[in-house]
Amino acid sequence: MSEPLISVVDLRVEFPASRASRDLVGRGRPVRAVDGVSLDLMPGEVLALVGESGSGKTTIAHALMRLVAPTSGQIVHHGRDITRLAGAELRALRKSFQLIFQDPYESLDPRQTVGAIVTEPLLIHGVGRSSRERAGLVREALASVGLTPADEFAGRFPHQLSGGQRQRVSIAAAMVLEPELVVADEPVSMLDVSVRAGILRLILDLRAERGFACLFITHDLSLAWVLADRIAVLYLGRVVEIGAAAEVIRAPRHPYTRALVSVVPVPRPSARREQVILEGETPSPSATPAGCRFHPRCPLRRKLGNPEICERVDPVLEPSGADHAAACHFPLEEADARQRV
Repeated sequence: MSEPLISVVDLRVEFPASRASRDLVGRGRPVRAVDGVSLDLMPGEVLALVGESGSGKTTIAHALMRLVAPTSGQIVHHGRDITRLAGAELRALRKSFQLIFQDPYESLDPRQTVGAIVTEPLLIHGVGRSSRERAGLVREALASVGLTPADEFAGRFPHQLSGGQRQRVSIAAAMVLEPELVVADEPVSMLDVSVRAGILRLILDLRAERGFACLFITHDLSLAWVLADRIAVLYLGRVVEIGAAAEVIRAPRHPYTRALVSVVPVPRPSARREQVILEGETPSPSATPAGCRFHPRCPLRRKLGNPEICERVDPVLEPSGADHAAACHFPLEEADARQRV
């Protein structure tokens, strides 16, 4: 088995409390956006990070890209800790890590042509010996994402493109540097439903052709099921379940995952699961509950008579089958509950 492209070890990212939150709560607790996440990303793999807004998905991605500074923990790339890289070493690393933003209407400079947007990464990283060579690389990148004739699209401005075409420009700007890792942060959430499938298929086709690893961020578990090799489910800054995509969907071991799976649309009415509707709101990341952070909303805990361990002990991520792990004190009871449905 090959070594991980990226290993995240006990990653924590905290942000200072805002003035508004200090005034409201009366204290200056930091926001624990990521709270002890460990995971591996293998070469060529698609790993989906799934969770509600505020679960820490994008912060993990930005920490990997070194767009935010980790508070503690390690990010290891090919055996080298990159957590504290700076200057020229960090710039060299960023050539291999590329990000596809969520909103193609905001991520492209409206004053630049498409050709200039895709050329800019080449200029920043000193790729191409001449403007003619760089122009050729830009044409190849535009053609690879389906923007043809490439010369015609290169002369257009973002306002002359549809939302799907703009996102293809963003993908071309990422692909032009031949990255090892592509972080796709909700890449279709701002697009019309009619064009989403084409963008997702493009990302998968490029991954198959070029072999880069992809960290796919989404709140939509059904998308993760279709696209990803593995799924990591996050809740309040912590991975609560991780495993092969088909296994996580077929046999969730954490009650939060089961609640997410229960509302995934299915093509056959006879295959519908009992829907699990969670009560209450997600707690603030600045006031994480003691013990299991999910226990105030956990339906399994109530079914089991509110065992005290859930309130006292924070569960760790432990194996729960082949290539499957969950952070729950009662994963077998959760599996039994699923089978009785």
